[in-house]
Amino acid sequence: MDDHYLYTKDLGRTFINYKHEEISSIDYIFLDKELFENNSSYLKLDSCSSLVSDHYPITCRLNVKIEHRQQSTKILPTNRKIKWSTIDVNLYEENVNKSLTAISSEIQSGQELTKVITQVNTIMKNAAIESAPRAKVYNRKKQKPKIRSFKTNQASKRCKEAFAKWKANERPTSPNNKIYCDMKFAKYELRKTCRIEIAMKVLNDRQEILDARTKHDQVFYKLLGKKKGKLKNCISELNVQDNIYKSDNEIIVGWKQHFNKLAQPANDPEYDDEYYKQLALDLDNIIDICNNQTNTISVTEKDVQDAINGLKINKSPDIYSISSENIKYGGDKLQTVITNMIVSSFKLGVIPEILKMGLLTPVFKNKGSNKNAT
Repeated sequence: MDDHYLYTKDLGRTFINYKHEEISSIDYIFLDKELFENNSSYLKLDSCSSLVSDHYPITCRLNVKIEHRQQSTKILPTNRKIKWSTIDVNLYEENVNKSLTAISSEIQSGQELTKVITQVNTIMKNAAIESAPRAKVYNRKKQKPKIRSFKTNQASKRCKEAFAKWKANERPTSPNNKIYCDMKFAKYELRKTCRIEIAMKVLNDRQEILDARTKHDQVFYKLLGKKKGKLKNCISELNVQDNIYKSDNEIIVGWKQHFNKLAQPANDPEYDDEYYKQLALDLDNIIDICNNQTNTISVTEKDVQDAINGLKINKSPDIYSISSENIKYGGDKLQTVITNMIVSSFKLGVIPEILKMGLLTPVFKNKGSNKNAT
C-alpha cells in the first residue's frame, strides 16, 4: 500500500464463519490519496436481508469529476522506419536531387540554417516514402474466438448454420421472425460459451500455479513469469519529486522534468569541488577556442564524403524519421548541401536546436519501484 500510495478505511469485521460469528476483516476498497480525501464514504451492508454470502458487502461512494479529454492539436513527427532493402535507390537519389534545387545556398543567420536543415530533412523523408513500394492492403479477417474447445467449436458451428439460414432467407430483421431470433440467439450462445471457457482457463491456470508452488518451485516461477507477460514493466503513474503523473502525456512531462534536473548543475556536499572548478575552467577554454577559431575551421566535401561513407546502416531513425541510409544514398548534390550547412554552422558559431533533439527511452533496471523516477 505504501509503495502504490493506497488508502482504505477499516469497517470492522466482514467475514462470517459457519456459526454466524464475525471473526475477521478481509474485504477492502483501496483508493489513492486524492480520492480518499475527497469526501469518500464507506458503508458495510451488515443488515442486508438478501445476503447469502459469508462476507458482508461493502460499498464506497466517491466524488469525482470526469473531464472530457481534449485531443491534442500538436502534430508530432512520425517515426516510420523505411525498409531500404525494398527501395529503388536510384529513384530515391533522383527525387532528392530534384527537390534540392529549391534549397538556398546562402545562409546568413541561425534561423536560416534551421530552416534549411528542416527543409533537407523533409526532402529526404518524402523522397524515401515516394521511392518505397506501396504497402499491400490486406482485408481484415474476422476475429476468431480467443480460445478453442469442443464447446466453442459446437457453438461456432450452430452460429454459422443459423447465419447461413438467415442469409438464405434474405436477411430478415423483424424481431418477430423466428429465423432472425434464432440467428441472434446462436450468436449470443457463442459469445457466452467463449466467455465461460476463458474464465475456466483462467481458473485452471491459477490452480496450476498454486499446485506448482507446493511441488515444483521452478515450474511455479516459470508459470508466474509467463502470466506477467511483456507489460510487467509498464506503468500507469509516475512519481517525480513527490508529484504524481497519471495520463500518458503527464508521464512524458514527468520524465522530461526528471531528465532536465539530471542535466542541471546541483550543489551536493559529496561533489569534488576541485574537479568541478577544473571542469568549469576547461569548459570556458573550449568556448573561447570555438569563438576565436570558427572562421579558421575548414570542411571540404571530401571530409563530408568520408564521414558519410563511415556511417553504419540498419540503425533506428531519429525523431525526424531520418536514418543513415537517407544520407548515404542521397548522392553528390546532397553531400554539397550538407557541406554548406556544416560550414555555415562553424562560420556562424551556431548549432541549431533541432540537431540537439533525440529519442530517449527509460529502461527499468529492476531496482526499487518502476513508478519512481530516481
